[in-house]
Amino acid sequence: MERISGYVRILARVRVKQGTTKPFLGKPFLRYGHCLGLWGYFSELGGILGAKYSANSDAFGSAFLGMNGDTGAIARYFTDAGADVMTRCSNDILTFADYVRSEFFGRIGHAGDVVSFFDQYGMNKIDPETVEELAWQYADQGAALGVTQPGVVRRMFDRKQSTATVEKWQGAHAAGLVPPEQYKMTYAEVEGSEAEPFLAYCRQFCPHLYSILNR
Repeated sequence: MERISGYVRILARVRVKQGTTKPFLGKPFLRYGHCLGLWGYFSELGGILGAKYSANSDAFGSAFLGMNGDTGAIARYFTDAGADVMTRCSNDILTFADYVRSEFFGRIGHAGDVVSFFDQYGMNKIDPETVEELAWQYADQGAALGVTQPGVVRRMFDRKQSTATVEKWQGAHAAGLVPPEQYKMTYAEVEGSEAEPFLAYCRQFCPHLYSILNR
């Protein structure tokens, strides 16, 4: 069977390329401050699609993440990975953005809050390849949570959709975490908007998996 890259790898490359700064001299880069929102998106994407296709997790893992394995192997991976993600979801992890911030702060040893992170690290450069790989990792973790704990994913989505004050939203936008305007989409709308391009990818690059997932 032909090895596929996986939807996330291709989407991450496109999204990262859109946000990359290409100086006249030197290597292309992104800044830490612009990456948290991007990684949060991929974490939520994995969660929502993982929950939608949890009944066919082997096919989903192959198409979404580019995984290979015998029947049941990917499902077992998601079970173990989902349990690991749940151990990191403390009481202050309310949304996927919260999860990514907490996980990434742990990676770099940052013990402060998000404001101090942007003050200390926000303008630091990070290479596009690393940003892409972390996007894949956060999508992977989100997918594991979605496959094993779809109710948790729904609660995290609903909390994100809670109306924020104008001041809080503007502050989050200034930090690069949210778009300029505050708007709401239902869970079903977001699920549908993300499933459509994913299934289009499957139909073109892995039709054997598309026939399983498009049911």
